[in-house]
Amino acid sequence: VAEACKEFLSARASLEQSGLGPAWLHQQATEEEEEQLELLNQELPRGRRVAPGLLDSFVAARPSPTEATARNLVAAMGARDGLAQVMDLRASVRAAIRQEQFSTAGFALMRLDKRLERLLSDWLNPGLLHVETVTAASPADVLEAAAAVADSFFPGARQNIEELLQHHKCFALTLPQMANDLKQGGAPPLLVAFASLRHHLPNTLEEAVAVSVSEQEAAVSPSAACLWAMDFPSNLQVEALQGMGLRPLLRKRATDLLRTEVSKSSEPSVAALVPLRGFRAWLQDARPWLQRGLGQTVEDSLQAAAQGVAGAQTTELVFTDADGDTVELRLCRNTGTLQAVMPEQAPQRVKRLKIADRALLLLLEKI
Repeated sequence: VAEACKEFLSARASLEQSGLGPAWLHQQATEEEEEQLELLNQELPRGRRVAPGLLDSFVAARPSPTEATARNLVAAMGARDGLAQVMDLRASVRAAIRQEQFSTAGFALMRLDKRLERLLSDWLNPGLLHVETVTAASPADVLEAAAAVADSFFPGARQNIEELLQHHKCFALTLPQMANDLKQGGAPPLLVAFASLRHHLPNTLEEAVAVSVSEQEAAVSPSAACLWAMDFPSNLQVEALQGMGLRPLLRKRATDLLRTEVSKSSEPSVAALVPLRGFRAWLQDARPWLQRGLGQTVEDSLQAAAQGVAGAQTTELVFTDADGDTVELRLCRNTGTLQAVMPEQAPQRVKRLKIADRALLLLLEKI
C-alpha cells in the first residue's frame, strides 16, 4: 500500500507539473461515476437507469478508487502527512470544478468533492479536535501559521508575531494525531483565531490590535474580550476545509475560553469583529449609493463607516424620512453598535441595514 501511494503521488505531481492535473481529475471523476451508475443499473429492471443526479441518494456498494486512495494515504503515511495529501487532493478537485462547473465532468467532480468532504469530516470530527493556546514558545510551524493569519488581517503583524502573542490571545484548532510527537503536541493548526482582552469592546480592528501602556498596567482583570481574526493558515486549507463547520467550532470553543478570562468582571462581555475584506475598496469603486440616488450625506456617512470609527469625521447621521420624521443614526462608541433614534422614542439597535431603490431599509430591535 505504501508503494502504491508513492506511485500515485509521483504520478499526480508529474501531471500537475505538465498542466494535465485538471484534465486527469475530470476523466477520473467521470469514469468513477459511470462505474457507480453501472453497478446500480444492474440491480434495476431491464432498460431502466439511474440518473447521475440521484447518485448521492444511494449508498455506494464500495468506495470509489479516489476514496480508496485517500484512505490508503492516511493509513500508509500517518495522519500528519496523509491528511495533508488528502486536503491537497480535495483542493485540486475544487479548483478543477471551477474550470468545468456546468459540464458533465463538472457535476461529477462536485459529487467527488462531496465524498472527499465526508471523508475529511470523519477524520476531523469535532470530538477529535482540540483548541490549543498559541504562545511565543509554540513550535516554529505553529507560529508561522499564526503569523500568516494575523498578517492577513493586520498587515505587518508577521514581523512582530512574538510581541503580538504577548498582548493577545491566540487559539489554534488542531488534530492532536497530526503532531510529530503526541506528548509534546504541536500539531499543525487547521484554523487560527486571535482575541484581545480589554476594559471595553473596540470599535475598529486597529483599536483591537493596539495595546496602550495604561491598559497593559490595568489589564489584571479585563471585562471584555474581542475576537478580531479567524482564518485558515494557507490557501490550500481554505479550499480543502470548506463546508466542514470548523469556523463555528473554533469560535464557540474560543469564546468559552475567553469567558473564563473575563469572568471576574461584574459585566463581562465577549464579542467578535468581522472585517469584510475588500469591502472598503469595493465601496469606494462601485459607489452603489450614488447609483440608487441616496445623496451626498448618506454617501459621506457610508464612506466614513467603511473607514471605521477612527477615520470617521462624525459618528452621527441625521435625515428626514418619507413621513417627515427626523431619524438619527449614531454609532455607540461603548458597544460599537449602530443605533437609530426617532422623536419621542427610545434608541433602538439597527439589526440589519439594506440599501434599496432610493431607500434605506432598517430592521430595528429594542435595546
